[in-house]
Amino acid sequence: MGDSLLDKLDAQKMLAWALTEKLDGVGTSADPDLPGFDILGVLGRGGMGTVYKAMHHGLDRMVALKVFTARGGEQDLFIERLKREGRLMAQLEHPNVLGIYDGDVLSDGTPYLVLEYVNGEDLQERIYECKRLKLKESIRIVVKVCNGLSAVHSLGVIHRDIKPANVLLGKNGSVKVTDFGVSKETTTDNNTALTMTGTAIGTVDYMSPEQSNGGVVDERADIYSVGVLLYEMIAGVTPRGAFEPLGKFGAPKELEKLVMRCLQRDPDKRPASAASVAQQLKKIYKQLRGRKVRNASSGIYSGLAGVACLGVLAMFIARGMRELETSSADELAASELTATSELPVVTDRKVRGWVDLCDGLDVVTATRNGQWWNADGTLISNDKPATLIQLNQRPTGAYTIEYAFTRVSGDGDVVMIVPSSIGLLTVSLGTNSMQIPELGKHTRGLAEQKIHNLQLGVVYHVVIDVTDSEIVARVDDQTLEAWSLDAQEKNIQGKWSRAEAGKLALGVDGSQVLFSQLLMQLK
Repeated sequence: MGDSLLDKLDAQKMLAWALTEKLDGVGTSADPDLPGFDILGVLGRGGMGTVYKAMHHGLDRMVALKVFTARGGEQDLFIERLKREGRLMAQLEHPNVLGIYDGDVLSDGTPYLVLEYVNGEDLQERIYECKRLKLKESIRIVVKVCNGLSAVHSLGVIHRDIKPANVLLGKNGSVKVTDFGVSKETTTDNNTALTMTGTAIGTVDYMSPEQSNGGVVDERADIYSVGVLLYEMIAGVTPRGAFEPLGKFGAPKELEKLVMRCLQRDPDKRPASAASVAQQLKKIYKQLRGRKVRNASSGIYSGLAGVACLGVLAMFIARGMRELETSSADELAASELTATSELPVVTDRKVRGWVDLCDGLDVVTATRNGQWWNADGTLISNDKPATLIQLNQRPTGAYTIEYAFTRVSGDGDVVMIVPSSIGLLTVSLGTNSMQIPELGKHTRGLAEQKIHNLQLGVVYHVVIDVTDSEIVARVDDQTLEAWSLDAQEKNIQGKWSRAEAGKLALGVDGSQVLFSQLLMQLK
């Protein structure tokens, strides 16, 4: 191995521009021999290099490994450009920007990067397949693009090449901006971007007028490109010449006005920031829904569950959750796209201080048993025994958990694993009752109450209150049980023992279940 291309500490945080162009099909040239990696296949090839799917032994995860094509006399400039982009992005980790884990050079001096692997497709492929995307799906994607751009802009970096091919859509519902190869830093005195012979500084259909004319470029150039992106997703074509109004495609006036503002030739007439665009889109999304979040979620989940009972949902999952992402997921993303000052909860209360338990959750690394999917904050389990996913939160003291779920197949228990003053406990909801097996009969003496015939395809709303002295559980506003925490310290045994001490976890035993609006509030 040669000298380090990227500082190792910074490389852990760096976010990538490296998927610089649309890649062609799989080729046949020899795979690189890199210690610490198992090369599993070729994801694609292009003029800039080859991207491989690989297993990284050190990280114990799947990665995308990009090995760059030799640049001849421009190799030194090319490596300098890599270093520059690394320095620009080293300060940022964001869920909506593609990550880089590491980088180095091969023995022959060829640079490579270890990138976050996104199992999915890019937005260009999605538009080609669907022609026109649904309004809610379009808004959901662009909100995440704007969130990523807002974080990048905060570093003084302008992307300058926002287009569908540079937006990656994961099968788990993730949206990630990539390709900072033509980005520009605005916070230094010498802010002229490094360019090379034959290297574009943008894509014509998506470039702002000032960028096309070689004028001064700031964050508002990216906002223009976002406007083009959103127009194309809704209309199926980019806005050229005397383009058609978005109202023809069902867009409300507020959305059309926002897109037209983004497309203004004068940068001063565009929205001031990507964050502002995201916030306006969230409000439009809420208006499009046209009903309470709880009622919408209930209808969606009941419908999905009914379909699942006919065996169709299993087909969706077998096809990589594609349909859930493109049709239902935009509806299920209500909590993510609702203004943060009024985060909705499953009881229709609008209060502050609630935490979304799906925020930052990587279902691949968090799964302890079975298989889970995340469709924009909706967790979906398979129907295997003791399916378990570890959540990120580690609550202490008193707190409340709220969630909604629909059991779509099977008759197994639905389990929320909660930390308590006496250890980790399993609050288990079965077909006819709720219990904490670790506590047995340590109840507070409430009259026994049952859930009669927990039905497939029905949405149930669960609230679990945890204090130092007791746990109280309610389903659909009915208090089912309360347990006194006066026993000796307990430890989970058996099928749920893989749950991490002190942290929340979710389990399903032999049923397929959809969970929505998983929320927590510390008291």
